[in-house]
Amino acid sequence: MPVFDPTALTRISEAEHEKAVATVQATVDQAVRDTGSDVTVTTRVEAGHPATVLVEAGRDAALTVVGSRGRGEFRSVVLGSVSRSVLQHASRPVAVVRSD
Repeated sequence: MPVFDPTALTRISEAEHEKAVATVQATVDQAVRDTGSDVTVTTRVEAGHPATVLVEAGRDAALTVVGSRGRGEFRSVVLGSVSRSVLQHASRPVAVVRSD
């Protein structure tokens, strides 16, 4: 029977976390370059329910941008639970964007 190694699990988790953050940051940086925008984008990672974290992070933002993948048959009409919750609870403007 294999022995559980919490240290190895932590290292793997941290490495996956770093890869995910780097991928998101590269995507955001490319989008800003592609549009020739002069916006300032802040990227941070926080623990918690996504909608709660986004609403809190957006309290002082000029704009909170969330994605919506839309799942299921009615994806073009229905927002995902996170984007819907952010729209309902945000105190500042929110933009919901869909990927192709």
